[in-house]
Amino acid sequence: MKRITVYINPEDTRCREAVDFLMDSGVVFDIQDINDTPLDADQVGRLIGHLNPVHFLNNNNKAIEMLDLENEPINRPALFQQIAGQNELLQFPIITTNRLATVGFNVDCLRQMLQLSDNGDDSTEH
Repeated sequence: MKRITVYINPEDTRCREAVDFLMDSGVVFDIQDINDTPLDADQVGRLIGHLNPVHFLNNNNKAIEMLDLENEPINRPALFQQIAGQNELLQFPIITTNRLATVGFNVDCLRQMLQLSDNGDDSTEH
């Protein structure tokens, strides 16, 4: 069975919608509420991995402008440290399996990532 973790900000409507969708689909998952347990720099680094960090950032947060994202290459350790100090710089929810991640709430992306059929039944055997 896939291990699924959902990183949420419970004040975010999209996070609540994602959790409701997963529960209604019968998916078993762990939740990490970033208000109760903020992500540290190592966790941020593991979440983002080798992907472009820009895809994980909350562009609605004005503090994004303070990040040094214009210079190439991006100083990833410094960026991860900044995000660890301000988890609200990330876009939520972040939903991960052992090797996949999706940022934000998109039903079609979640169905594909978790191999769910349209009626909510898991299309894979566990």
